[in-house]
Amino acid sequence: MKNFQSTIEGVWIEQIAIQLTEAEKQLMVSQKEEDDQEKQALLKRFKEEREQPTTLEKSDALTLFYIGIKPQLKETDVYKLISCDYCEKDENSYSGILNYRLNEDHQQLRFNSTLI
Repeated sequence: MKNFQSTIEGVWIEQIAIQLTEAEKQLMVSQKEEDDQEKQALLKRFKEEREQPTTLEKSDALTLFYIGIKPQLKETDVYKLISCDYCEKDENSYSGILNYRLNEDHQQLRFNSTLI
């Protein structure tokens, strides 16, 4: 399974699973002040390794699917994407959640469907 996220319409990242070593796990739970700088550097490295850009083809497919689940808007509606998270089970078969604001109200749409 692959995981994708967008917080800006049309911009997608693939979220890669990162395995922590035992030493990294211990560092992450450390409450010692002297570990803070090393912990921040580790978090930065994980973010860089975990978030990978998608190919243009995959980005287009994800955007097409997003357009299909995005709510229909009235002319006076104000829409803001918060986050769209996909889990791709098979090619173009997604489950996930769309978080957005519609006229300042937070809305969620859970989905499990295939792009035709």
